[in-house]
Amino acid sequence: MNSVFTIDRQQGVSLFGNLGEGISNISYWASLLTGTGRGELSNDDSDPMVMLRLQWNPNGEELGFTGSDLKFHESLVSFIALAAVSNSSPYTRFSTDGGGQLPDYESGQDGQYDINQWLLESAFKYRGWSWQQEAHYKRIDDTVNNQQTDLLGYYVQLGYIPHHLQEVPGKLEFYARQAWYDPDRDESGNNNWEYTVGMNWFFAGHRNKLTLEYSYLDFDRIEPDGASGSRVIFQ
Repeated sequence: MNSVFTIDRQQGVSLFGNLGEGISNISYWASLLTGTGRGELSNDDSDPMVMLRLQWNPNGEELGFTGSDLKFHESLVSFIALAAVSNSSPYTRFSTDGGGQLPDYESGQDGQYDINQWLLESAFKYRGWSWQQEAHYKRIDDTVNNQQTDLLGYYVQLGYIPHHLQEVPGKLEFYARQAWYDPDRDESGNNNWEYTVGMNWFFAGHRNKLTLEYSYLDFDRIEPDGASGSRVIFQ
């Protein structure tokens, strides 16, 4: 999910803030970026990357972007957000290494890939429970080869910290996650699924923790050479 839809780090300028009180509380972001990846100081063409995000905080306060209800919120805190990105560049994906290509895409020319994408996101924390969700849509228009591809994906995760386990040092969280990715909406038999259960053992929040999780991955197609099966992660 992340490697397909993230715009990662981009050089540019951003305007962001928070308006309103109570149920009318809104957070906003507007960014004008180079759209050529981490560390790049110039754009490849005359069209910069534009990113807009609007977030509704119905409980009157911002939730932030970290998961797990480590503070045990006595009152519900949540948000629903909609974001959009538009960019043209030689790249179809971004990472901490900069611009790159998704599978089946060749190295691009300046402005070759015209990309528009949308994100619908929600999250909440309440009395040890935490929820996070993202749904993505991305359209890649290859202006050189005259090809257009629609990519879809989502994930949902629910976690719980049983705060009554006082005999356990630190804090334990149990979570379940499900994700789905379709690299081409017009092509059948290429869906990728993930089903995960796991636990976090927090000693100093997200800065010091142990994570153990089990996933079953059902991949119709994934690159590089992947296959369906089980995965266990301990870190």
